[in-house]
Amino acid sequence: MYAITLTDIAVAFIPVIVTLILIFYWSQSVKYAAIAVLRMLIQLLLIGYALEFIFNANSQWIIIAVLSFMLIAASWIALGALPVKRSTLLGYSLLAIAVGGIFNLVLITQGVLHA
Repeated sequence: MYAITLTDIAVAFIPVIVTLILIFYWSQSVKYAAIAVLRMLIQLLLIGYALEFIFNANSQWIIIAVLSFMLIAASWIALGALPVKRSTLLGYSLLAIAVGGIFNLVLITQGVLHA
């Protein structure tokens, strides 16, 4: 079991803070982004046990399958607000979320969850 310190949590929030700063400069309002961050934290707390099971699984295929499902679902959902067919932009969405997701996965697994 990992012992996550406040310093580890601060490292994990670096991408969140950068995103909130960018949103502030682009739109002058971080209200909706801050609400989204709070909602994200609550969701992660609620599914913490499921995440623990998944990442403690001894099968790399289970982990890859779950991460792939999460990537596809996030890409599909991200395109929901656009007035075009989702399927036409799905590849771009997959790539964008994969790049950001891999960066965050490496940051968390190597910078926060150190044993």
